[in-house]
Amino acid sequence: MSNILEVIKNFFMANQFYYDLMMGLGTTFIGFLIVLLVFGRKKLVISDKISVSVNRSRDRKIGEPAWKFKIVNKSLFIKFYNFDVKLYGINYITSADNTKTEHKKMIESLAGIRELGCYIPNFILKMIRKKNKDYAINFAYRPLTYHNLMELSKEFEFFELSVFATDSLTGRLHFVKKTFHPATFVEGDFTNDGNLNEIKSSKIPDEVWKNYKKKQKKEK
Repeated sequence: MSNILEVIKNFFMANQFYYDLMMGLGTTFIGFLIVLLVFGRKKLVISDKISVSVNRSRDRKIGEPAWKFKIVNKSLFIKFYNFDVKLYGINYITSADNTKTEHKKMIESLAGIRELGCYIPNFILKMIRKKNKDYAINFAYRPLTYHNLMELSKEFEFFELSVFATDSLTGRLHFVKKTFHPATFVEGDFTNDGNLNEIKSSKIPDEVWKNYKKKQKKEK
């Protein structure tokens, strides 16, 4: 075995072109692995807020509040497919020995999405939209529910959004979740870009918002 390796070594040393070629390929391969490790990480992120906006869909009552979440694929080279998104209500029960036990109940299985594309940084997205104002991004997803979370916050201490999706690199199932306190409700709607928590103003019915504000004051 050592003789074979010595012959190969001598061949490359005697043929500078092939030696340089192999060194170049090796360096390129190592560089590719470094880039893949740094920028190719799976990164599916959920917003820290829940937006509350007026419903404008024809199949629902106009003016009915819609409660939205935002999921962004922050991966530069990895896509996600076959989303399974569920919303839960959570309470923590404290036992006699002060041990907290989580009690979780599913509120709704939210409408999924087939695919989230690779992330486009905002500065590049702005350049694209200068040329095409109607350019639609495909790396952000805003699932919604019409369940009145303000009313449900009387029943649950917290809400949890759980997300399962398949990644395009390995074909494996990827899981992320986020827990929300009712204080994270924000009036408005999420922007259609990569900003996770940016919400544009959108007036919701006064009676809904007033009830929520009263509840916040009582908690304080």
